[in-house]
Amino acid sequence: MSAEEAHALSPPGSPDRLLDFKAGAGRKLLIQAGCAGCHVERHGGVLTYDADVVPDVAAGRDLFIAQGCIACHRVAGLYASAERGPELTAVGARRPWGSLKAYLRDPQAGRPVSPMPPVSLVPGDFDRLVTFLTSLAGPAGEKGTSRKGALLSGVAQVRLVDLFPAGYPSTQSLATGAFWARKLGCAGCHRLGEKDTGVPDLRYTGWVRSRSYVDRILKQPRSEVTGTNMARVDMPDAVVESLVEYLAGEKAPLPSSPGDVYEGVCGRCHGGKRDPKVVVLSKKPPDLGGGRPAIGKDKFVATVTEGREGTAMPPWGRVMSKAFIDLIYVYMAGDHGD
Repeated sequence: MSAEEAHALSPPGSPDRLLDFKAGAGRKLLIQAGCAGCHVERHGGVLTYDADVVPDVAAGRDLFIAQGCIACHRVAGLYASAERGPELTAVGARRPWGSLKAYLRDPQAGRPVSPMPPVSLVPGDFDRLVTFLTSLAGPAGEKGTSRKGALLSGVAQVRLVDLFPAGYPSTQSLATGAFWARKLGCAGCHRLGEKDTGVPDLRYTGWVRSRSYVDRILKQPRSEVTGTNMARVDMPDAVVESLVEYLAGEKAPLPSSPGDVYEGVCGRCHGGKRDPKVVVLSKKPPDLGGGRPAIGKDKFVATVTEGREGTAMPPWGRVMSKAFIDLIYVYMAGDHGD
């Protein structure tokens, strides 16, 4: 593509035409998605963009990482821990902006059994993520990528740490752990803060999980949760230890009444208004909302107290008494599904 073609002077209907006047509010981002084909670099095979020229594409790439997409999807030039989902190296060449946007909002609309969680980002960031995906034409389709860069992006063993600037925090500390929990994709599936969505809710980790458990699940997730989609944290020891320190110390205040615990804690996985990201769990938790559940009280109390080995269900008996858990069942057995 020539520079003239790249700046929207190609014939109407051409696949290279970037100025789609029907795109409305998304027109500026659509243009950036096209510009990214030239303003792209692959240092040692690692995919990067010129943030001064295509800032929303560059930000979208970082959001792709921070939302945990690299845990399942491969993009040439980015670290991929596994390929549980389709490769997205050239997704922008086969799926238009609107299609990508609709799918990210509700992956289960087109494929009910999809384990992909709906993307929950503020509107501006959501559009940046879609812009990044729309820009992906593959190394061979990028005019700004050299033949050597294209080759390296396909064969280089990109490490997770290679995707971040050298100046990011690396000393072992709780603050470092909190920083990396946001950068490495935990928020794509898990709830980290009051305004986030996701399961399990990591704000209660310190109450229900030991430090050794947190260490194991970060390093070898499937050793603790069978079939989990969670990727292991392939980062320097100081970063992993910082994450352990941060998560093991997360002890958000629990509601004081059994009903509030059920609605605000248990209900995120088991209630009638469960968190939409429950789809990421390898073993789907039973829906216990809307009246007396099939599970008996003794089994309920035992399961909540001890947790379920091999699943995301933690042993809440570490922080709640059996008498309190009994009262949760009494509340739950009423008609509180609405």
